[in-house]
This record gives sequence, C-alpha cells and structure tokens, in this order.
Amino acid sequence: MSITKGINSVVLIGRVISGPEHDVLTSGCGVCRMRLAVDGVRRDPVTGECDEKPSLIGVSVFGAEGDRAAALLRGGGWAAVQGRLQWRAWETDDGDFEESVTVVAESVQFLGDGHEEEQMGELVEIRLRHTQEQAPLDMAGYA
Repeated sequence: MSITKGINSVVLIGRVISGPEHDVLTSGCGVCRMRLAVDGVRRDPVTGECDEKPSLIGVSVFGAEGDRAAALLRGGGWAAVQGRLQWRAWETDDGDFEESVTVVAESVQFLGDGHEEEQMGELVEIRLRHTQEQAPLDMAGYA
C-alpha cells in the first residue's frame, strides 16, 4: 500500500502584524487577510551567536470565521491559526515570475493583545458559555 497524498496541516501561534484587512469577494464570501509574526531563532554562521528573527507568514481566513477574525484581531495581538499551506504563482506585468506560500486558516483563536489579565475573565466566560451551548441537555449520566 502506498501513500499518494501528503499531509498539509499547519498550526501557528504569533502576533498579528498591523490590522487585518477584511474584504468581501464577488461571491459574497468574506475574507480576512493578515500577516502573523512567528518567532524563530537563527545562528549566525560567522559569529555562532543565536539571533531572534521572526518569520512573517501570510494568512487568509474565509467565510464566517474570517468575519469573526477581522472583528476580534488587532495589530500586535496574539493569535493561533490552524489550517493548510497554499502555493500560488503568477507572472507580473514586467514578465517576472512571482510565487508565495500562505496559510489558508480553517480556525483562528484570539489569544490576547497584551492586556490578557484584564480580558481573561471575559475569555473564560465566552468559552464556558460556548461549551454549555454544545453540551448535552441531560448531564445526569456524565457524573
């Protein structure tokens, strides 16, 4: 048995760079585009010293999740995204070949904006309310 498909799954946690852009496509579907700064450490080949250099990753979020991400996320805030990589290639007006790899996010989680202690109570309350809405009505058998 051979495996013919690879696994295309990405999970990133980082800071949102500037404000996310929110657009509506001609199909009527909303899309939120942002860049996420993900921490990275690189060793200088000459000095041998380690230096922190973030990677800036493009992220697109579609539909209701994109609308929600655009409403919640702000530049400098922390976010976790789960999705897949997408490669695009195109030719510019000058005839040059360009390409990029971005993350198409299926799920985005707001993690804070530097004022986490103030917001933690609100985030926990939202999470509990969501969990209660998803829970079975009869909890007697789950004790």
